[in-house]
Amino acid sequence: MKKGLINFLLLISLFYISCQKKNERVKSNEETFIPVTVIKPVIGEIQLEIKLSSQIEGNPDVLVYGPIPGYYLKSLKNEGDYVEKGEVILLLERREYGLEFEPVKIEAPVSGKISYFKFDKGEFVSPQRPLARIYGDREYKVKLYLPAEYSKYVTYGKQVKIYVNSEEFKGVIREISVTSDPFTGNFEFRAFFTPNKKILPGTPCEVEIPVLKKENVLKIPSKCVLGTAKKSVFVVENGVSKRVPVITGIESGGFVEIIDGLTQNDLVVLKGVEILREGMKVKILNGDLK
Repeated sequence: MKKGLINFLLLISLFYISCQKKNERVKSNEETFIPVTVIKPVIGEIQLEIKLSSQIEGNPDVLVYGPIPGYYLKSLKNEGDYVEKGEVILLLERREYGLEFEPVKIEAPVSGKISYFKFDKGEFVSPQRPLARIYGDREYKVKLYLPAEYSKYVTYGKQVKIYVNSEEFKGVIREISVTSDPFTGNFEFRAFFTPNKKILPGTPCEVEIPVLKKENVLKIPSKCVLGTAKKSVFVVENGVSKRVPVITGIESGGFVEIIDGLTQNDLVVLKGVEILREGMKVKILNGDLK
């Protein structure tokens, strides 16, 4: 009796172990799918925009220098006053042993508001040091420098965006240099804008310039693209990931132009691309794009 019970328990144990191994084999045979979301390339326009740092200048904006060395005597206009061209704005004292001179009158070379550089009375001022700055505040300008590869797309009348302390102003290109800088090879552009609030010359700003616009191009989100020198994307074909090399063009606004490698019907992996490898089985979460 006791021996029969032992045999029965042994059979139960063997049956349990057999079931466990069968379950393990079933689990091991289950396929693993990587969840991804996909998009299809779209046809649209894409515009390359360049951001440059600059600073605000008045129009006009002129530094005032003395004609000869002298000693600062006094200013005749207050800071922020509007002065007319030819108006005397300050006096310098000329000193030479045994000789007497009338104070040297410094005149405004242009009309505008005046801002002085600070000097103590009697301080020596060389002709190389500016005495004042005269600027127009009805219109401001910013100077921009672009290499030839981009400058050819910037024309008279092109609108730009000027950001001053997070506030946006609309500017227009009105001056373009006809020759490049001999040292940098860049071309100078000047954009002008009318402020709707008080801005001081010298204030730093950011300028956004649209330099190239293309229409009817194939484009995808930039984050789909892998690599730098050799670029590629993952597409889904028959439920399997496939790495496809692509040639890209303009990149702007979170999208990149696809010159070669994709069609409008391809399912390009948008999310999940970081963990994919060639030949992995995937599960498309946004099934409406299948």
